[in-house]
Amino acid sequence: MTTLQRIRRSVLGIVLGAACAVAPLLPAFGAPQTISTIEPGSTSDAWVVWDKLSCTYKPAVKHPDKWVAVLRKPARPMRLGFGEQGEGQVLLDAFNASMKAVTAQVGIELIIGNYNLPSTTDAVTQAQAIALRGPSVVVSFNVLTAVMQAVNGNYSRGCVPIIQVTAPAPNTIVFGASNSDVGKTEGNYLAAYVKQHNWQPATVTVLGLQSPGLGESIGLRIGDCQRAVQAALPGVKVDNLASVSPSTADAQTKTTDWLTAHPNDHHVLVCSIADIFAIGAANAFKGANRSDDGVVMGAGGGADATTTIKAGGPMVGTVDFGWGRYGEYLVPLAEDVFEGKPVPTEIHQQLRVLDKSNIS
Repeated sequence: MTTLQRIRRSVLGIVLGAACAVAPLLPAFGAPQTISTIEPGSTSDAWVVWDKLSCTYKPAVKHPDKWVAVLRKPARPMRLGFGEQGEGQVLLDAFNASMKAVTAQVGIELIIGNYNLPSTTDAVTQAQAIALRGPSVVVSFNVLTAVMQAVNGNYSRGCVPIIQVTAPAPNTIVFGASNSDVGKTEGNYLAAYVKQHNWQPATVTVLGLQSPGLGESIGLRIGDCQRAVQAALPGVKVDNLASVSPSTADAQTKTTDWLTAHPNDHHVLVCSIADIFAIGAANAFKGANRSDDGVVMGAGGGADATTTIKAGGPMVGTVDFGWGRYGEYLVPLAEDVFEGKPVPTEIHQQLRVLDKSNIS
């Protein structure tokens, strides 16, 4: 070995030694940095992974013990499609703002289309527009079963994985409140109200504001609410308004008609799908000068509901979904799907009841 070779080996050893000394202090190249984490209220036991070859979610062979939403900057460029249910309502605006804020925070391009519920045509045309822009993953807030296939077909033809909000659909994963848990939470609260006021179950009617167009799954909010009351208070009567459109005005009109037809019902518990139905029902009791006859529960937890509850009257509570944090779940979930990680088929946020005792 020449003198020059010995010098080169010595220098190389010094460099490698220094590199080894500092390596534990340096993060792995390309490792995602966690920005925030949030745990769901519950998830399904079934897990899946997106398969790019078949363009389907397939059962995951291996998966973690639990899923946690880990927000981070994506390892490679990502475009997230977002089909909004609508705009101009308190809860929807909170959801939409959350999606915009979280994607901006991590540098994900957000492709937005407004489905404009209850329109059936806008949902399809907006899905087409989103699909044309080539999203990596789509978050779709369509709850209309009549156009579910038409909407999701736009994404499936482009092999784009779909995350459904609230309403499940084939070859998708779903995020949102457990509809059954929402119903049970409403029903348990209403049953406790009856017991607190010493009403006799035989004098109680549990009225459901049903909206079949939103699908059987969302309908569980009504059915399980009524079943929870019946389980706690055997002997109560059950009745339903069978076709209420998803609007405050129609809920008010249909409930007013029911009150007119039932002048002697003075202990009426109302199970609702969402706050817009509940506020309409509460307005009907007020308009009929029968505020003391109704006890109305909402679902959603927006400012319109809490303002109504604070003002007093028939609407006594609402199940809070935490809409302003939806992006903190959905963006990490979309990142996991995009990166080929296993995810549960259903993910549900935590729920809580808001009433006069805890509304500031």
